[in-house]
Amino acid sequence: MNIRGLPLVFALAVTGLVDGPLAFAQAADPTADRYSSQAVEPQKLPPQTKPPRPQAVRVLDLTTVPVVISQPGTYVLNRSWLVTPTDPFSIPSLIDVRTDDVVIDFRGFELRYDIIHTGILISGANVTVRSGRLLSMSDESRAIESSGENTVVESMYIFATSGFALAGLRAVLRESETGGRFGRIVGADAVVERNRISCSATCLRVGSNGRVINNTIRGAMDHGALNIRGDGTVAIGNVFRATPDAQVVISVMGNNNIVRDNTVTWSGPPQAVISVDGGANVIDGNIGALTEVFEGWSRTRARVGIVFLADGNFYGDNRLSAVMLEQANGTTQTDWGGNIAF
Repeated sequence: MNIRGLPLVFALAVTGLVDGPLAFAQAADPTADRYSSQAVEPQKLPPQTKPPRPQAVRVLDLTTVPVVISQPGTYVLNRSWLVTPTDPFSIPSLIDVRTDDVVIDFRGFELRYDIIHTGILISGANVTVRSGRLLSMSDESRAIESSGENTVVESMYIFATSGFALAGLRAVLRESETGGRFGRIVGADAVVERNRISCSATCLRVGSNGRVINNTIRGAMDHGALNIRGDGTVAIGNVFRATPDAQVVISVMGNNNIVRDNTVTWSGPPQAVISVDGGANVIDGNIGALTEVFEGWSRTRARVGIVFLADGNFYGDNRLSAVMLEQANGTTQTDWGGNIAF
């Protein structure tokens, strides 16, 4: 048989080289599973949720005070205000925040007032006051008074004779400047960082588990420029400028606190640089010295570097310009070494 010219498969079948009938493979149908009853059902997506509506920005009108904020949201100033009520003794506050989740944004403007009580009164949680100037012209006014948790004051300039009180848990005072005669009070778990704080009495009083970091604090009378009243607070990297003849500059009244790497300067030397009334506190790496001579003062050194009033503290590497490095008052402490009075 002449098989020349025939296809190879056909030729093999003819010559008996392939047993049985030829079975030709069929190409798979790409749409078969898609439309068959065995097709995989598409994955069910979770129901879509609507994004929250953006909260409206409300402009504060201080023509009539007090302004009561009872709805969450952002409240702003669109101008500076000078509020001088005819009967300031009858007005408890300029702004009264009674709800949670509020932002008061000064937007760089100034609120100046003559009122006997409080500039901003806060009882709600998660309230932020930011970006402006709040000034009192009254001798007995407090700038901000908050009992709510998570109060944040940031990028503010605040001046009030009686300072302010952020007494609720987890308050934050950040990157602000404050001044006045009396001090500022913050409660437990507070963060106070990168501020300039000045006063003539106790400038900053903090509670337990706080962080006081990288601030400049000027003033000292009574219980010090910094008064720690609680346990577990950390004060690191601050600069203290003591008023002449202050009783003490840094006062620790509690346990397990850390006062480390702070710088204390003065023009008229204090009675004591650091006072410790509690146990298991760490006083480490602090420096204190005269930086300018206050007119009329011949004494340049503090009388005592560190005063201990309770047992069981740890101190090391403190270099303090003092007549006497430490005053133990009959207590027992752990000296890590490196402490110098000069």
